[in-house]
Amino acid sequence: MTIRAAGGVVYREDADGPRIAVIHRPRRRDWSLPKGKLHAGESSIAAAYREVVEETGLRVAVRQRMDRVRYRIDGTPKVVSYWAMRHLGGSFVPNAEADKLRWLPPAEAIELLSFSADHAIVDGFIKAPRPDSVLLLVRHAKAGSRSTWRKDDYLRPLDADGRRQAAAIADLATPFGPQKLYSARPERCRQTLTPLAERTGLPIVSAEAFDDVRFAHDSAPALSRLHKLSRRARVSVICSQGGTIPAVLDHLDAEHAPHDSRKGSVRALFFREGELVASDYYERPTPLT
Repeated sequence: MTIRAAGGVVYREDADGPRIAVIHRPRRRDWSLPKGKLHAGESSIAAAYREVVEETGLRVAVRQRMDRVRYRIDGTPKVVSYWAMRHLGGSFVPNAEADKLRWLPPAEAIELLSFSADHAIVDGFIKAPRPDSVLLLVRHAKAGSRSTWRKDDYLRPLDADGRRQAAAIADLATPFGPQKLYSARPERCRQTLTPLAERTGLPIVSAEAFDDVRFAHDSAPALSRLHKLSRRARVSVICSQGGTIPAVLDHLDAEHAPHDSRKGSVRALFFREGELVASDYYERPTPLT
């Protein structure tokens, strides 16, 4: 059986460059990146976020996925998944897992960290661009059958599976620190973002330019808004449909087209000065337990 764990490269921007949070674990007498084992039924990204918050007491926002490391503990394989996480605020709180935290330049962090696996993760962080803008593109969750819906299709709601997917999307998106929520006009798009809106207290802004019908007729307004959002230092969430989301992704990331975009999926896009620098696909977000 493989032990699954997850953690984060927590960073902040100082005047002379980034600093990385490195913790001291008294029980193990080592210096480590914050990380820990997954709970039963927990996704890796949820575990990474939870472990970082529990071990540091800091407020953080998830950014792009980093590498995984694999090693053995007493013969048992272990896999640890990492995400970059931007420090938003708060101060370190000593706890049972970590009694010290140091903010270090990445090169000094590598020197202090006790394990080569952590060295590789920090080295990857050094080489990766740090985004200043994030877009989460959400394809709406499952809705009732179109063939049996007798009213205006814009009013067709989520079904039971879709409501569960919407809750899972809220669980996934909240750690990214959303600041603006946009929805295409169909009710199923708005309902997909409703749990996230309730979780964050953010209003859902109508964005008809992202409707499939509007986009197919004239894609320019939607693409123009996307390019503006990619240059704003914020985290924006856009929920749209099965025609618009793949077309938008193919436009933004033509090198990797065509893009998969299943119902209830989330594509996290990371930009620096308006240029796409990383893209992560979450096909089936898992509800927190």
